[in-house]
Amino acid sequence: QLGSRSYRVVLGDGMAPIPVSDFVTIAGTGDASLVMDSDEAATGKAQRRHRGLFNLSGAGIEVSGFTIRRADDRTPMVILNIGVCKNLSVSKVVFDGAGTNGSSQYCHGIIYGHRGVSESIAISECRFTGLSYGLLMTNEAAGSVFDLRISKCLFSRNLADDIALNAPN
Repeated sequence: QLGSRSYRVVLGDGMAPIPVSDFVTIAGTGDASLVMDSDEAATGKAQRRHRGLFNLSGAGIEVSGFTIRRADDRTPMVILNIGVCKNLSVSKVVFDGAGTNGSSQYCHGIIYGHRGVSESIAISECRFTGLSYGLLMTNEAAGSVFDLRISKCLFSRNLADDIALNAPN
């Protein structure tokens, strides 16, 4: 459980997202936050390859009760990548991409359906702000998603669509 504080997570160039698998719960106290940063300032290199925080693949995963915020808009990022999942719950999470109309790099809240089959995904009482896309299925998606429920969520100040349900499947 994430306590009542802010945690800085530095995502290095080429670093894979943190894998989250079967029956793992990532929960916060409501005022906990993860601040996603990159190693760009330390390396001095412009970053073009996106960074990801969590890669969710498995059954019975729960993510709830905290804020995930990008430190700044220097590095393209994806906060949650949903792989092949069953009975996934994301609730009471704030996705803050720190983006504005002049942002130099994208930040997406959740990407899903890229490959494989996922089912029973519930996203509820979340807030998506300052992102390029709040929820996104990429055009290259080759997967399928069944029983995707999005309820009581707030989308504000996002640069593109809040929810992008692409048509490949």
